[in-house]
Amino acid sequence: MDESQLDELFNNVKEKIGEENYALISDDVLNIRSGLITQINNSKEKDNKISELEKKREELLIANGNLFQKIQFDQNQANKSNDNSFLNNLQQKEKQKIELSDFIDEKGGFINAK
Repeated sequence: MDESQLDELFNNVKEKIGEENYALISDDVLNIRSGLITQINNSKEKDNKISELEKKREELLIANGNLFQKIQFDQNQANKSNDNSFLNNLQQKEKQKIELSDFIDEKGGFINAK
């Protein structure tokens, strides 16, 4: 219900009870009218705020979804690179294994480093 519908409703009441009787209750009718208009305006403001918040919520859901996808992608990339670097380190350590024969000759003496 909006202001024009309220005015129409109060005019119908005025016609039904007559000018004299309406004058007796006009202050009460005006208070009721202003209260109803205030409630209507508050309701419209709340509806607008709800619509605005719902739009923001949808935008945030989309943004969060994108972030979660990116984080998952970054974690997968990090895991792959960590796995590769771990494997590379193991391979390098295997290549660098030190044997006793590198330091001790057949007679049990130390080999001079060259």
